[in-house]
Amino acid sequence: MFKINNISYENVALATLVFSISFTIFAPAVHYIGYSLILLILIYGRIKYKTPFLCFPDKNCRNVSFILLLFFLWSAFANLIYMSDLELWGKGASVYLEMLIGYLFAVRLLCTERSRKAFISFFIPATVFIFIMILVKDQLPPQMLPKRLTMNGNTLGLYAVMAFPYVFFYSMWVLRNKIFLKYAGCIVVLLTAFISFSSGAWLSIAFMLPFFLYFAAVNKKINIKSVIVAMVLCITVLFGINVLSHGGVFDRFKIEKNQILAVNNMDSLTNHRYTIWRIVSGLVLKNPIVGYGRGSLEQEYARALPQYPDVVRDNNVIHGHAHNMYMELAFSGGLPSAIFFIMAFILLLISTWRARDATENGVPWNLMLFVLLAGQLVYGLTGDVFEARRDIAVIFWTSLGIASVLPKSCLSYENRISSPKDKNTQPKEEAENIL
Repeated sequence: MFKINNISYENVALATLVFSISFTIFAPAVHYIGYSLILLILIYGRIKYKTPFLCFPDKNCRNVSFILLLFFLWSAFANLIYMSDLELWGKGASVYLEMLIGYLFAVRLLCTERSRKAFISFFIPATVFIFIMILVKDQLPPQMLPKRLTMNGNTLGLYAVMAFPYVFFYSMWVLRNKIFLKYAGCIVVLLTAFISFSSGAWLSIAFMLPFFLYFAAVNKKINIKSVIVAMVLCITVLFGINVLSHGGVFDRFKIEKNQILAVNNMDSLTNHRYTIWRIVSGLVLKNPIVGYGRGSLEQEYARALPQYPDVVRDNNVIHGHAHNMYMELAFSGGLPSAIFFIMAFILLLISTWRARDATENGVPWNLMLFVLLAGQLVYGLTGDVFEARRDIAVIFWTSLGIASVLPKSCLSYENRISSPKDKNTQPKEEAENIL
């Protein structure tokens, strides 16, 4: 163990990462400063102690990392020669760089059982506390919460989608004997998702919830009685929040209900996303290989809009986001960009699903992250996590990194690289360090 004044420099880097992830919602500077400090700390460790700058524990992690590297290189640089505005190109390309950095830092610092325990033990209570602040925001000074959380339902909805698997699985598996804490965290997350009034968030949680209920029931973490009690508590607390907001919650719900019931009008049902998808898909077909560059949709949308007279007649608003992760990736970096990212996603889904029965300190990490990844695939149909680069996306980059380094059995990372070789417990390939 390498130490600075009796404190491991890696522990300092880990604490910085955990703090940055947990509180980045308050300001982008939180994780930008955190990432900068982590980089300096790891460089220090490399120079002074010759420790590896990056670690890839197994073949699956190396494969995912390689595909994400290709994704970054293609998405960031394939369309560079077509970009007339270098500032616009740099702003768009930096999104993919942030994704890669966040992923690699998670791979490096959350590759051990101890570090993952430290992360989730801090992240869960911090997130639930922030959600409680959001639920009672009308009783708090306005400056205590960032405006994008109180005014942008999509941001709040994505936040709840990211937190849902972590809070639910941790609560039921680890806090199973602490009745109040176990249900309080889950109820807070569900209520936060509800008051976001984000259809994408509702759809994602509706998709993830059956997975959770099934595996929780199979593992005897819940029963019919506990589900009914939780539902009653949710409804009771929701009525209380509606009273605190002077009826604002139910008024907003009526608007969302009318949108959901507008099944005969695709534009109303999708909140004008259908029109956006039509135009963006046409743009992708015109330039399917390298795309147009992230951040250029608004100007390309404006150029393409006159070709759709029915859209101009009904709604001639210029949109700057595709409101679909897959279309946005294909538009920005061409179809190869979307394919690379989906390939990495599929590898992680397969690996986490295969090890779904493994637990670590009581936490079903593989199952939890499988549900998170599956939920994010659904969320990508109506939203784009890359647009949340300023805050929520940092949680996602970290989750990708954790999923890629998880042991595929009950063995921890330390055991995988130190235990004697055995065909039943030891992977064929040792952990590989790359400068």
